[in-house]
Amino acid sequence: MGHWQPRQIQWFINSHKEEGRRPASLESAADQQQQALLRVYAHYESICQRLGLVDFAELLLRTLELLQNNEALCETYRERFQHVLVDEFQDTNAIQYRWLKLLAAPRNQITAVGDDDQSIYGWRGARVENMGLLQQDFPGTRIVRLEQNYRSTKRILETASCVISANLQRKPKELWTDTGPGESIVAYRAGDEEDEARWVVER
Repeated sequence: MGHWQPRQIQWFINSHKEEGRRPASLESAADQQQQALLRVYAHYESICQRLGLVDFAELLLRTLELLQNNEALCETYRERFQHVLVDEFQDTNAIQYRWLKLLAAPRNQITAVGDDDQSIYGWRGARVENMGLLQQDFPGTRIVRLEQNYRSTKRILETASCVISANLQRKPKELWTDTGPGESIVAYRAGDEEDEARWVVER
């Protein structure tokens, strides 16, 4: 068995839970490392069950399982929440999107607010692809682009748009502002995080 940092184990367990996968539903992995990680996941789950403990990913997974396995309860919530609003939609993960499909189908209204250019939480399971799935899974979805920016100057928007345009998978948008050009942009290449912090403080 290999040696792992606790954070690596946590990531392995959370990533499976956020995809809705319990240890029992996972096929035995081909390599020994993956087999060992699956055994740790199963052991962790048994300890949590015995002690009555839940982590955050477990809360998400139990909620999904409850809605999936209890149609009457799911229907109760569909009746109660006929209009569903999801903010920061680009930061939703796979399990949260599955909740949304269960609660909204087949008749409820969904409003999702998000910006694929601001998706920064992929490392913790966020799936910007959910924005495209929404249009696919809910035909007739209307897109309203909010392109006027009220906080940034024209130079900042132009620079940001130039950088993000290299991402060919993003949804097209043309940001604009009437706040004026603003100050020139200064670039600084820091040697490390301490150098970066020192430069920001000095500025």
